[in-house]
Amino acid sequence: MFDFLTSLCPQRVRALVAAVGPSCRVLDLCCYSGGFALNAAAAGAASVLGVDSSAAAVALARANGARNGYNNVTFRVGDVMDTLLALQPGGPAYDVVVLDPPKLAPTRGALARASSRYRKLNSLAASLVAPGGTLLTCSCSGAMTQSGAFGGLVADSLAAAGRSGALAAHCGAAACHVQCAGYAEGNYLTALFFAMH
Repeated sequence: MFDFLTSLCPQRVRALVAAVGPSCRVLDLCCYSGGFALNAAAAGAASVLGVDSSAAAVALARANGARNGYNNVTFRVGDVMDTLLALQPGGPAYDVVVLDPPKLAPTRGALARASSRYRKLNSLAASLVAPGGTLLTCSCSGAMTQSGAFGGLVADSLAAAGRSGALAAHCGAAACHVQCAGYAEGNYLTALFFAMH
């Protein structure tokens, strides 16, 4: 979800889209209210597709897009895994792919199962990024962030898709998301930007 990530994340997405130029195509998976998608639209992307499984979230995203007058963004309700599988035949068609799933590992006990899902999602998402494009992948699972394994897991996912990428940036919680040094559980937000080869 957009609202918890450092403001540098949507700003970086906007800058990436602007750098690609008016031909830029963006895919925002688990788009919630459309924060990343709308930043991409504002930067002049040729097309932006936002997908979320929540009809209420998609309705909010559509309202946000309409309120801002963007006609280069489309939002639709759909399961992220089904959407990724359906898009595979099109190949690496997107310059920027954002993958920001809900909490997949609510506890450490769920980490192994969640890791498998993160791998599958990231592998499929990576296969849709055009060479020279960017994959922004996020986790709001404390167990994943605190394990320190997310970056390596994503790198393995890229390799499984026959792709490689360089870690270009690592973002966390926004400045307004107060963290206490004595409460490690408060550190649960991770966003990684991979420059794809």
